[in-house]
Amino acid sequence: MTMTDPPSGPWLSTFKRSPVLALAPHRRVRRTDVVNLANNELHHPVLASLIEEATQAFRTGQLSGYPSWPPFIEQLAHALSVSPESLLLVAGSDDAYRLLLEALPREAPARGVTVVAQHPTYASLSHFAVLRRLPVVQVPYRPWHGFDVADLVREQGLRPGAAIVWISQPNGPTGSAFSTAELALLAQETARSGNLLVVDEVYRDFADEDTTGALDGLEHVVRIRSFSKGYGLAGARLGYLLAHPELIGYLARWNTASPVSGPALHTAAHLLRTRRRVAEVHAEIRANRAWFTGAVGAVPGLTALPSQGNFVCVHTGDDATADRVLAALDRELIAVRDLRPLGVLGPVVRVSMATRDVLDEVVRTLRDAR
Repeated sequence: MTMTDPPSGPWLSTFKRSPVLALAPHRRVRRTDVVNLANNELHHPVLASLIEEATQAFRTGQLSGYPSWPPFIEQLAHALSVSPESLLLVAGSDDAYRLLLEALPREAPARGVTVVAQHPTYASLSHFAVLRRLPVVQVPYRPWHGFDVADLVREQGLRPGAAIVWISQPNGPTGSAFSTAELALLAQETARSGNLLVVDEVYRDFADEDTTGALDGLEHVVRIRSFSKGYGLAGARLGYLLAHPELIGYLARWNTASPVSGPALHTAAHLLRTRRRVAEVHAEIRANRAWFTGAVGAVPGLTALPSQGNFVCVHTGDDATADRVLAALDRELIAVRDLRPLGVLGPVVRVSMATRDVLDEVVRTLRDAR
């Protein structure tokens, strides 16, 4: 067989039977000629300055050796007031999704283990569930309301000891969030049913109220967090799991030896040391979100859906208006996300929050396109 021959043999046949072939490969194409308000990345001059400070202090010799992550874990644990043993570093939240599902016992599908999740939610959840041959029960988004916690409680209750309840708080891509009481109820009911509760908290820094204290210290809860959204480090691919130390100890055996690069740890460590300045950025984003929501609501025919993330979903009323809005923003070299392909929210475009001057331009364009 030469290097140009097509692959063949029993291993190729084995791969062809894999459920992975039913999935589209991951691909991210980034436009560099636009203001990117499509991916919920956090771009802010204060963060840019802090990241530049970290970059200037980075020594090129640090690239020659494998990264040492225990000092960063200690620093992160101190910042969060948790034990270091309750934290596990991963290469972004996407890697956390993969790790959690990979770490399930091999017999999980045969035991009827099922993922109970919001719909819509992060697309990688269904992707990795398919690879593990795990069914996903989708709890629907209720237009103009959000997600009903009773739906999740009911579905997981039908599968005692065999459900992984997977939510995002606040939810991406809708921006809806559960109240503290609703989250506490879900945690209580999943514990009663002997089920696992996974909570993706990557947008938590932008919520008006931190509701996730209802999950503190619970043995059956795994929390996913990331430096991508709240710290503007999407390119660093740095996230972590927060859970009971025994569960973290088990999951660590499924993790790679060095899941996060030295430059990522170095930069995140600097941002943790300056987290008061980062928190000021979060407060500004929350204020800009409130202003943007009101400004959109003043445009006839447009409605801003309630959001607790660093984005706002704008309901345009009909597809024709959505098309005009997208075309107008594209002419201004502003990229937003068309959520119509989800088939759930209707004619909705999602706008990532930014500085006030950028959002002013978005509102002006929306008004003119209307």
